[in-house]
Amino acid sequence: MAGFDASARQEMRSLSKKLRIPFPFFRASAATIVALAALLSLDQASASRERSDRVTEVIVLSMNRPGNPDDQNVLIRAARSLRRMKGVDHVHIGRALPGGRVQGEHSFDVAIVITFKNRFAWERFERNDQFQRLMDAALRPLVRRSIVYNFTSE
Repeated sequence: MAGFDASARQEMRSLSKKLRIPFPFFRASAATIVALAALLSLDQASASRERSDRVTEVIVLSMNRPGNPDDQNVLIRAARSLRRMKGVDHVHIGRALPGGRVQGEHSFDVAIVITFKNRFAWERFERNDQFQRLMDAALRPLVRRSIVYNFTSE
């Protein structure tokens, strides 16, 4: 019981009696819990660091024929194919809400939010021929204007 003072040892003994756990096992369990907590905190730090490496791209698209649901559906189907690309974690696609805020961009029809595992995956995506073909085939004929925002997670 090195490392524990007399009052801590007494408290552990009384707690082990209340919980009906033999004291030596309780002591080992307490040490195990402390070790697991330390490992979990390291894992959380690693997950936090991994999240901070992520890159998010927000694409706001204004259509040649604003509000046309057929054109929007073509873009949405094309954007869903991005989910299968390497390095892409999440793809969220949606139509603009009618009304909305008075400030900001109003004249868009579809928005796409793509989250990448890291900066390397984002750079690889930007150079990807499949993405460029998708842009040429689906987006350019239908889209009047696109605005792209990229940011890293903190």
